[in-house]
Amino acid sequence: MQTPGPRNVRWDVDDTINSPASNASTEFVSTSSLQYINSQLVAHGFTAAPGLSLDGVASADMEKAVKCLLAMLSQRVEDMSRTEDLSTRLRTLNYDHERLKSMHNTAEEKAASAEREMNAYKSRLATATKALQASETAHKHTTAELQRTRTSLQSIRTLHQNELKKKDKEIDRMAEKWAKLSEVQSRLSAVSSGMRCLNGGLADAAQVVGPTNSFLETSLEESERARMEIMEENKYVKQLMLNAVNEMQDIVHHTGEDERMQHTLMTLFPIAPATAARDAISDTLTAIRAIISRLSHPEESSDPTPSSSLSSSDTKVSDEQVTRLQDTIKHLQSQIDNAQADQVSDTPARVDTFSNNRRLAKGHTGKVSVESIDQPEREEEHDRLHSIDNRKKFAEAAGEERAAMEVGSRFTVSAMN
Repeated sequence: MQTPGPRNVRWDVDDTINSPASNASTEFVSTSSLQYINSQLVAHGFTAAPGLSLDGVASADMEKAVKCLLAMLSQRVEDMSRTEDLSTRLRTLNYDHERLKSMHNTAEEKAASAEREMNAYKSRLATATKALQASETAHKHTTAELQRTRTSLQSIRTLHQNELKKKDKEIDRMAEKWAKLSEVQSRLSAVSSGMRCLNGGLADAAQVVGPTNSFLETSLEESERARMEIMEENKYVKQLMLNAVNEMQDIVHHTGEDERMQHTLMTLFPIAPATAARDAISDTLTAIRAIISRLSHPEESSDPTPSSSLSSSDTKVSDEQVTRLQDTIKHLQSQIDNAQADQVSDTPARVDTFSNNRRLAKGHTGKVSVESIDQPEREEEHDRLHSIDNRKKFAEAAGEERAAMEVGSRFTVSAMN
């Protein structure tokens, strides 16, 4: 943008008036000067037409008035030119101020954007520094792992070489032993023993006895048979527990007002949780204890309101139900005793059968390594410990059921009384 130039107002004032030559006091000069002054005053609006009238004024006074008016007009011209110059300068300064202000605002915006970019770069630098530190840490960890792996690989290689050397030495020693044995065998075969076989025409022992199963197959068959027996016993015990729980549910729900929930094998022994059967039995036993406590202390558990009090006809148990419960308890106790007796009597027979089969299989297996001979003994010991553990668990479960049956019998006896 270009700077505007100054605008000057030109006044048609002759400077010759103020010259020394204008001091002439002639009437013509005064009259002409007065006319010029009136025309200038009227032109610039200082007075209305026809202007000032100085008729009747002395020529000296008129001359002084003309000079004074000319001086005032010339001062006015100077003031107006100065004002115009100042206004021009003011406009120039305003323009420069606005331009500098806009430049300052632009510079501030650029500085703010530069600061924002600097903050963004700082955050990026911090993120890059953190990533670099994490990468350096991971690199150090990977380097350490690589060094450990190299060390382990080197040790494994050294160990492998040592093992190969040991194996080569053992092979050499075995070759020497076999060479010595072959030499001894060749020497012994060359010497006649003087013995003759009298029954050489008989068949081979394997043809007489017939083919038999190996020791591992016999052990596997015995294990499968034992597993099936344990599964049958487990199923029998589960059925026994189911009957006991249902009978106890009959006792509990006979005295209560809620409906009885009939348990099955799937509901009593679900897949998960594993403690469902124990929780069901404990809940049933807790309910039986609560009923026994309520019946043994009727004055404490009775409610004064007629709506919650139980009638005497609801709490009485008939003789037929008491007899049926007693028969059921006796039957369950006899089943538990029979199961325990069968378990105790079958365990020694199963162990004897397993040992006899093992000895029989051992007589036909021929050459068996030391590990294959010790393995059945360890399996037999493990089976024996497992059977003892099962007997203990079964005895504990039977004891708990017997305690539950005794609680039920006490409840029936108290109900009869």
